[in-house]
Amino acid sequence: MPYRFIDEVTRGLIQIHVERGILLPREITIEYSVSRQTVSRIRHNLVHYGCAEPPLFSVRGRPRDITAAIEEWIMLFLLDRPDAFHDEVAWQMYDEFDVHINPLVIGRTL
Repeated sequence: MPYRFIDEVTRGLIQIHVERGILLPREITIEYSVSRQTVSRIRHNLVHYGCAEPPLFSVRGRPRDITAAIEEWIMLFLLDRPDAFHDEVAWQMYDEFDVHINPLVIGRTL
């Protein structure tokens, strides 16, 4: 079955029914002509994100090892020591931030 777009008003009404428990999920599917998966997805998003839709720019997967502060530190470190190898940067970063970084990750960051 192809995906059918649900307008914001309908999504908002479904959200209110799910939050307040006014209607059962089965009754919501009949009332608004949506699937059970839609109701369960909205319920899931309410629990995890606090709204009916997940944030647009949510980062999924493994957290990044190199944060913006560490990346800035790498740039400043390499300005002081431009001849440093990636493994030297990794060891220095471990001493500074207590973070284990593979030297290949440092090369990809640059």
